Amino acid sequence: MSSGKRAVKATSFAWAEAPDIRSVHQALVRAYGVRKRPARRRTPEPLLDVLIRTVLSQNTTDALSERAYRQLRQRFSRWSEVLSATQQEVEGAIRVGGLARVRAQHIRDILQRVADARGVQRVCGHEDLSLEHLQAWSTPDVMQALTQHRGVGQKTAACVVLFGLRRDDVFPVDTHIHRVAQRLGWLGTGVAREDTQAALNEAVPDALKYALHLLLIAHGKRVCRARTPRCAECVLAPLGCRWYATADKVDAADIEGVGDGRRGQMSRKRRRSGGTER
Repeated sequence: MSSGKRAVKATSFAWAEAPDIRSVHQALVRAYGVRKRPARRRTPEPLLDVLIRTVLSQNTTDALSERAYRQLRQRFSRWSEVLSATQQEVEGAIRVGGLARVRAQHIRDILQRVADARGVQRVCGHEDLSLEHLQAWSTPDVMQALTQHRGVGQKTAACVVLFGLRRDDVFPVDTHIHRVAQRLGWLGTGVAREDTQAALNEAVPDALKYALHLLLIAHGKRVCRARTPRCAECVLAPLGCRWYATADKVDAADIEGVGDGRRGQMSRKRRRSGGTER
């Protein structure tokens, strides 16, 4: 895709003045540093591990999901043992991450489908369930296979491809990227997250997908937050951010309590001083 003003052509809701993708990438690199893939490990993390880890990361913090995964692996050293355990035992192992009942069921369903389809294979020197056969599959086939599992949507499947298979032909869109993309004007506020992922997967050059995925998440967490975006500190605002340009024309430093789809509000300090929106 050429770097024009309209960043995403796949939707009619894109804002004409939205900054182009390469400019956003460059600005985020200046703010947060270069993001490069780590060197390939001598013993790569098995794909099934990556999938379960990603399922546990849904709708929770990185710290809690990592604790949940670590406790799950401490309790069950092999995935086949999870299938032999009770639902309650699996829930107890991952409870710290939240939504333990639903996630335990999803994990057990995934493992059961893997067992039914492939059985036990040799993985990292021992017998266990495995998804390593996906290494030889095309990305569309991998995406289709993974999204057949309960609890695995387009974002989770794309994360397995991007991080587990180390391929740069997918662009996972989480809640932070979805929010930033909408506020920039790449897509309209009514566009669903999976549609945003499809559009950005086409629009973002493969060479930028790994880095831009991480950079947009960092920006969404630190600056372009859901309820209190820190517009005055945003390196993307000068590039033509729709949210910054149209949020009631209030000074960026005065915008507070703003969530997705909400309009800017004056700060208490500004209201007490008799200030008006302009």
